[in-house]
Amino acid sequence: MLHLRGADVTPQPFKDANTGNTLQYNGEVFSADSSLNFDPTFSNDGAQLFNLLNAASSSPNENYIETIKHLLSNQILDGDLSLIYQDKVNNLIFVYKDVFAKRSLLL
Repeated sequence: MLHLRGADVTPQPFKDANTGNTLQYNGEVFSADSSLNFDPTFSNDGAQLFNLLNAASSSPNENYIETIKHLLSNQILDGDLSLIYQDKVNNLIFVYKDVFAKRSLLL
């Protein structure tokens, strides 16, 4: 059985109408670094993750790719997840699976 969190069902993929950025996500974030203001018990964790990725995308700098890699690292996020994030603003695609690769991502 699929475990859902949040008050509403959230359709996927997540898409930003202004930028065209998209996120296909399967997973669950158990906890996150306190600097992210991430509350996986309150809202849909995929939507929160999409907002964080879009925030990083909207203010790229020379370390932008490192910022995204750091955000998705086990040091910042703890959970079982896989994702594909298409950053249309910077013409990049990020593919991520957690260390144990428990979550599949079929398109």
